[in-house]
Amino acid sequence: MVYKGILNVDEYGCLECGSQYLIEQINDNFNKGDKVFVRYYLADKEISEEQANEAQIMKTLGGNVDELDFILGAYSEYTICEYNEELKIGGHDLFRELVGEEGKYLILVIEPAAK
Repeated sequence: MVYKGILNVDEYGCLECGSQYLIEQINDNFNKGDKVFVRYYLADKEISEEQANEAQIMKTLGGNVDELDFILGAYSEYTICEYNEELKIGGHDLFRELVGEEGKYLILVIEPAAK
């Protein structure tokens, strides 16, 4: 599942991605304890997953990221972790990581691990 949108923290401290609450969106697709792969990208404007992947490859290989018309500000990947309804996955607090990125465009990819 791919979750995309501008990050916003509402007046109650809840994290929205686009027009919906991020945790609600994820809880519609995953249950506590599910084994998942997680990766996310943060950019200064709306981009596609393909653009984010290409930018990450360029950054990793030392390519000229100045050619891009956006800034890929963050990338993280966690492998085979247990999903937790509070966005704490494999000891990483995604809520804490993302709440400080308000106004950025998020692409969050969560895939079930093979059973």
